[in-house]
Amino acid sequence: MQFLKLLLLGAGTPDPMARQGYRHLARLLTQEWCQGRAFGILRLLRLFLLAVTAVFPIVHLDTLADWAIQRCSRRPHPKYVDVRIVAVYRECFFITRLSFLLCALALAWHTNTWAAILSAYFILEIAHAWLGRALAWGRHSIHPARSLVLAIFNYAEVTFAFAILYLYCRCLNVPAPTATQAVYFSLVTAATVGFGDIHPCTTRGHYLVVSQIAVFIVFVVFVISTLASHLPEQARPRRPYDVA
Repeated sequence: MQFLKLLLLGAGTPDPMARQGYRHLARLLTQEWCQGRAFGILRLLRLFLLAVTAVFPIVHLDTLADWAIQRCSRRPHPKYVDVRIVAVYRECFFITRLSFLLCALALAWHTNTWAAILSAYFILEIAHAWLGRALAWGRHSIHPARSLVLAIFNYAEVTFAFAILYLYCRCLNVPAPTATQAVYFSLVTAATVGFGDIHPCTTRGHYLVVSQIAVFIVFVVFVISTLASHLPEQARPRRPYDVA
């Protein structure tokens, strides 16, 4: 147990952050509504990104984890939680999400509607997280280097998710495309290379290609530029209400 703790949390001291979950999301919305300095379209977009957070699983995972932490804590109702614990359980969720996408490709789950719906849902969730880090809560990131690693991780997830959608829609010019061919086409589309050996042959395929290019433009423009601007900076002291 001590080995796992040292392996995952490191040898540092606890780094406090505000307890996460529904109440914290409500507090962030209230702060943005009453004290936010953004205006115009940016203000509307920031409010929208915060509000839509409730549709995605992280806030529900945070609430469940906060309940478990309070039950296991020796202190009654602690005000803060160790940011390292928050980072680790969220990363476990990200690994589970990637594992599902890989299984869907390897085990031919892509023929099922539920697998396609989940893949599309994960794409929306990841795009929302990218935009949120760039426009709404990026200044509260746990660590810039960690955000960059997660962005690369998410890049792979979105690539696999679109590969599942290409297979489900049967929109490629290959008669019976394999998972490898779908991933290859997804990577080529994401890189906007376009060799032409595999290409969409239906209207739905064209829509998917346009959607994937749009998602990766969001990745390049909003995420890479934002993270690159923060990497040279030293990690700043965390305020109690900071959020990852």
